[in-house]
This record gives sequence, structure tokens and C-alpha cells, in this order.
Amino acid sequence: MIGLLLPIKYAIIVSVVLLLTYFSVVGLVGLVTYRISKENNHSLSRDVYKHWHYIICTYVTMFLILVEVAIWLGILPTGIISLFFIVSIIIRYSFIRKTRDFHSIYWIVKNNKCEVNDYISVDNYSGKIIKMNIYQIELLDLTGNYTFLRGASIDNIINNSKNVYDIKINVVISNDKLIDKVKELLEKELPSLVKDYPIILEGPNFDGVADINKDSYTIILSTKVKYEDIDKAKAVIQTKVMEVLSK
Repeated sequence: MIGLLLPIKYAIIVSVVLLLTYFSVVGLVGLVTYRISKENNHSLSRDVYKHWHYIICTYVTMFLILVEVAIWLGILPTGIISLFFIVSIIIRYSFIRKTRDFHSIYWIVKNNKCEVNDYISVDNYSGKIIKMNIYQIELLDLTGNYTFLRGASIDNIINNSKNVYDIKINVVISNDKLIDKVKELLEKELPSLVKDYPIILEGPNFDGVADINKDSYTIILSTKVKYEDIDKAKAVIQTKVMEVLSK
């Protein structure tokens, strides 16, 4: 059947052209995906774009091999192209679950929505990202439980680590310390916390008094911190207040 579709000499020439085309396409795809991965700072970017490179090169290789077979065995191009798309559909639906997972993680990486060690919320799940690959994310929640989220199940992701939160801190002060004096001391001493503790992004500011009781009253302080630093910031500020008022 050799030469049925094309004379042998033309079949050889076309085969060489297809071979050169193959290496050109694979090289171009590799260069483009490499540059994209270099421009993206996400820790998974190289894995994701290597995966894209693998997928594209696999389909290019499959198509060129089928075309080569068509040339040498005399199969009509329309038949081989149809076969290519049938095989492609079979491959896609055989791995459709993995494909959906990958596509979801791909868009997370592309848009740089989250990284390992970020605190995220996804539907009914929230926690710190412990591990992340091109198919799933592993979360550790505040109670110490681990959750694996498939890429396809990740919708409406909120990266709490990218947001800055306004928090209020209540500190109980005994009535033997005058409010005006406490305010004066804190407004003088607390601003130094921003320099000493980078987790505190602003303030702390004295916002007033909440409750006044027989033996004590509660002062309100405010600051801005990232989500994962809320508890640390509260502890630091409360400790500093106690130190200042104990002098």
C-alpha cells in the first residue's frame, strides 16, 4: 500500500517535513510554557505548565504519527483526522475527572489565587494549605483535621491571607488606674509595636471604653493584621498593655 496516497519520493519528503514540524512545534510549545512558568511566581507554575507541555506534545505526536501512517499506508486524510479526534475524545473522557481537577488548579495557579501556607476558605471548608499539587489541595483546619480538596470541587475560593483585617482587642483594666492616664500611656507606647512586630500592620489605636464595672473597666484597642496573625497580634498587644500599665 506504500505510495497509494502519494508516490514514494513525495511520501519521504512529506515525512521529513512532518518530522521537522514535530520538533519545531514541540520546541515552540516548550519555549512558550517555560516562559509563562518563569513569569508566574506561583510554586506550582512549573508543574502546571510542564503538564500543559506534556498534554500538547502528546496530541501533536499522536496526530503526526497518524498522518505518517496515512501517508505510507494510503489511508485518506479525512479518515485519519476523524480517527485522531475519536482517540482524543476517548482519552479526554477516560481521564475527565483528572482533567477537571487539573483545569481548576491551573486557573488557581494562573491567577495566583493562593499558595502553600495561605489560609483559605472554600465552601464549607477553611484552613491552612499544607500541600498543593496539580490535582488537589490539602488543608489543615483550626481543629487539627486534614482535608483533601480535589481541584474540581474548589469553587469560590477566598484567600484570607491576601486580606488585611481590622480587629478589636478588649483589655480589662482595674479601676485604680484612671482612664485618661491609661489612654495617655498607651497612645505613647503602643505605636512602637509596629516597628517591633511586623505582624502588626497599623496602630494599635485606642478606641475608647466598652464597659465600666464596679472594680474594672474594658478598653478597646484596634489594629490591622493578616488573617493568620490575628491571634498572635492580640497576644502581643495584650502583653504590651500589661507591661505598660505595670510600670
